[in-house]
Amino acid sequence: MSHAVQMNVRIDADQKKAGDAVFSRYGYTPSGALRRLYRVATSEDDESRELLERLLKDKDSEKQAALLRKERRERNEQFQASLVESLKALGVYRLTEMPSDYESDCALYEEAMEELAKERGWE
Repeated sequence: MSHAVQMNVRIDADQKKAGDAVFSRYGYTPSGALRRLYRVATSEDDESRELLERLLKDKDSEKQAALLRKERRERNEQFQASLVESLKALGVYRLTEMPSDYESDCALYEEAMEELAKERGWE
């Protein structure tokens, strides 16, 4: 584990007081809550990503939504490239190319994620 660093944050005094009370109800200090936020932010599971997107998403920003879609697409492409390399290493060569309808699959996935966001009130 790396060494700890100190962070200094400026926040409205009333907002801090109200936030501290909320954190306390959940058994967290302000520092503990911030550490938890960072753990969620660096988690790779879908639930953490969805929670973070919901928490930090700018509802008026289509630009941010496009960046998230791009990041997801890049992660997907990295995974698929890694999978292909792993299959090659195992001597499986038939699956080394992605199907020709890969782009339509991505579009379908994005549409499904947008519908899910609307259903859950994340937009």
